[in-house]
Amino acid sequence: MRTRVELVGAPGSGQRVREVAELLTALRDQRDADPEDVLYTAPPWLLDAFAPERTTEQAEAWLAQWRAAPDKVAFERDSGWSVSNWVHWFSADNEDWRLGDVVVDEDDRRLVVHLEHDDDPIAYEALRWLAIKGGLAIAGEARVA
Repeated sequence: MRTRVELVGAPGSGQRVREVAELLTALRDQRDADPEDVLYTAPPWLLDAFAPERTTEQAEAWLAQWRAAPDKVAFERDSGWSVSNWVHWFSADNEDWRLGDVVVDEDDRRLVVHLEHDDDPIAYEALRWLAIKGGLAIAGEARVA
């Protein structure tokens, strides 16, 4: 299956749209290597947005809270993403979905990302988080194949 996710930036946000597109393209292209290497060239606004890595004890406590949370998606979003947890979703270890085409429109305002997947629905909170931190909004989602 294929899901088309459309991200849109505010007027004048072309640079940010291009930065997100370049990052996603690099993550896609490095999926089978070490996607964390891509972060060496990531924009500072993204690196500043990551939460600190959790200790084993903190990770266990977080997991217990997540299991008890009535809205797991909101809990994840509000907890922040560490680099390792976020990068996982763009690596070969993520068997739920893979990045496909990443296309920016001619006005540098819309970014279309295709996700390749076998199961439905798919959890792509890592992409949503990137959009939010990049100042973009999810304008639409559609299954296209």
